[in-house]
Amino acid sequence: MSETQTVQASEAPPAPREERAARHLRLLARMAEIQMDIAEAARTEAVEAPQPGIDYCQRIAVVARSLRLTLLLEDKLSRPPEERPHEAAIRRAERSRSRLRVTMAMGAAVTDGAELPEATRRFAGMAERLERPELAELVETSPAPVAVARLCRMFGLPEEAERWLDLGDAALAEMAARPSAGTAAAPGAAPAPGPAEPVVDQAGTRRRLRVIMALGAAIRAGTGDEAESDRRFFEMAGQMDRPDLAAIADSCPAAEAVARLCPEFGLPPEQAERWVAESDLFLATMDLPPEDPPEPPDTG
Repeated sequence: MSETQTVQASEAPPAPREERAARHLRLLARMAEIQMDIAEAARTEAVEAPQPGIDYCQRIAVVARSLRLTLLLEDKLSRPPEERPHEAAIRRAERSRSRLRVTMAMGAAVTDGAELPEATRRFAGMAERLERPELAELVETSPAPVAVARLCRMFGLPEEAERWLDLGDAALAEMAARPSAGTAAAPGAAPAPGPAEPVVDQAGTRRRLRVIMALGAAIRAGTGDEAESDRRFFEMAGQMDRPDLAAIADSCPAAEAVARLCPEFGLPPEQAERWVAESDLFLATMDLPPEDPPEPPDTG
């Protein structure tokens, strides 16, 4: 090969994964044919002209083992690549986060300026609309800002995607931060008059949200339909305002809290640690305050 050919070969783009896999499968198929030819030749020789001192059974057994390995490798390469468990969990968390963000953002858009009873009715109607297959597909396949902008145009709402997403994200975090008593307002709803809000316990906010999202992971794992999964998630999140459930979430370690709360929602408690791990993956994608506040500097 000339120097020019060597340079051209080194600069050639790598073959796509599908092309390489197809070439490997062709080579394996050819190798299997060669191994079968060897096995048939050994059989023919053993039957028609056996040579003294040759163990034809052993020879065929060696070829058979080689053929079996070739077929196993061929079968493995013919399957789609499998995701590692943590990669699959990350993908599920990302899809769930996107669906939740879009749902909460559209809830903020449709309830903007509405009083609480009307805001709750509008939010429920919007959430039900987003379960329609064509809209669920739009949410699933589009980045959240694009999905919100397109949905706003479809429903005749102001195309302020970033604003609605900010309100929805704040409402999602507030689901974990709000006190147990009282009724939660839909995102964007006008707040009811009352005393000044207390200072938010950042560690408590993250702890409560960690438990809620872990229960959401358990719901996703046990629910095949994504619309039904979202419905069950929001129903569970609303139930977490109950004082007895909130007390468990706030006072127990996350895995213990999830294990104790799973039966309340018809979920298996045995994999609580797995649900908490998936929740942590989800929370890692959100811009939340740290679980523990930083220690003050040592001034001596």
